[in-house]
Amino acid sequence: MKTHLLKPVFPVLLLLASSVAVHAAALPNLVFRSSFEESEACLVFAVQNDTINVPAVNISGQFTLNGNAFPNSEYDDAIFSLRDPMTGDVFKLGNSHDHQYSVNIVAGYYDVIYSVQTPGDFAPHNVDAVLQEDVALLTNRVLNINVIAHSVSGDFMHNGNPFPASQYDHGIFFLDGERTGRVELGDTKFLSFENVPVLQGDYQIRYQSVQAATVPWNTWGFAGGLNIAADNNSLDIDIQSVTLGGRFTQNGTLMPASEYDDGEFYLETASGDRVFLENSHFQSYEKPVMLGNYDVFWELETPGSTVPFNVRARVGSDLSVAGGTLNVNIVSYPVSGNFTLNGGVFPASALNTGQIVLRDQLTQAENVLGLTLEGTYKHQVIEGNYDFVYQHLQGDDIPQNKNATLSTGVAGKCRGVQHQCNVQPVCRLRLSQRAAVPRFATAAGEYPVSQPGQW
Repeated sequence: MKTHLLKPVFPVLLLLASSVAVHAAALPNLVFRSSFEESEACLVFAVQNDTINVPAVNISGQFTLNGNAFPNSEYDDAIFSLRDPMTGDVFKLGNSHDHQYSVNIVAGYYDVIYSVQTPGDFAPHNVDAVLQEDVALLTNRVLNINVIAHSVSGDFMHNGNPFPASQYDHGIFFLDGERTGRVELGDTKFLSFENVPVLQGDYQIRYQSVQAATVPWNTWGFAGGLNIAADNNSLDIDIQSVTLGGRFTQNGTLMPASEYDDGEFYLETASGDRVFLENSHFQSYEKPVMLGNYDVFWELETPGSTVPFNVRARVGSDLSVAGGTLNVNIVSYPVSGNFTLNGGVFPASALNTGQIVLRDQLTQAENVLGLTLEGTYKHQVIEGNYDFVYQHLQGDDIPQNKNATLSTGVAGKCRGVQHQCNVQPVCRLRLSQRAAVPRFATAAGEYPVSQPGQW
């Protein structure tokens, strides 16, 4: 917990009152305790025709690289900035080729940010690197900024061999760190990188496919971590991959071979890597993929009569890619039913209409079951947990809610489920005789899903 000066960016509620007043002279001295992990503070006070004083200070200093002057060139240049960690506001201090700076700012606590502008031979190539955090700039002061950098060189390797020297089969390697920012090392088609200046610190090595045939299709593949504390002329990077292949099936049957009834499959990781496998209408795939663990996702492309209508859904989790085969099977179920308003019909008019959405609890993807004016719906849905949500679109004669949850915790794990979605106020599921009867089901087979229960 730190004590921070009041700054005008915080939400302030002004109450007109004659009994209490905060004078303008007191504002610059007003302090409060806050934490960057907590929500923004809100001060409530009363004023009477007072002014608001902006506490400004002057900050000045020099920019140096390893204790020496930066290059005096606009073609080997970087930008230094301050960032307000409470608001995200970023403003420029100056360019490295200017060697020094002097700016007026609102007194407060700031992070010092470095970003290369024109990459050259000396200024580090990092973008959005945090040099210092939570620096107290409360009075006029000198703040000299020195960056420590080293050069790195090495070869790009794939499964122990050089990458193709081809513009049609290549990717880009990056260094990426939470505090050190991002550095582009180079393109694999050039086979190596030489004397790239980078800030010292911790990094992850990341690979990004540009155009792939034999090279991995990963868009943000993890290739290891390292700490740069000195010049390194042998930073060779070798990524391992396999040619992964398999079939696309839905409930054990090959998916439709139609471009008008299809979707796409992806491998993804929590750190942002993503690999496009193929479109479902090809029914199979074969792609070079980096070794690792992945989740598998489905994304709808062209809705038809057979494939699931989910716009995005996870269909496999924490799958290890170490061999050559990964078949992907989607488990889906037909769902159908009616939309009702207080047990009756919705207006059959585009001037008074809403939509009912099946929201995926995992991905938060919103799958539109249909418009209320349509009255009925019928879809294939991927097995999972969903919420029924009503969303008003137009008109005064229907509920105005933009995001009303009608039921929660609905698990799509029953075949032939019929849902009668009644907007006042619960959604009821009518189960076919083939479906397992959940807890809290009535004798008639209706399940009021606003009650807690499970399938």
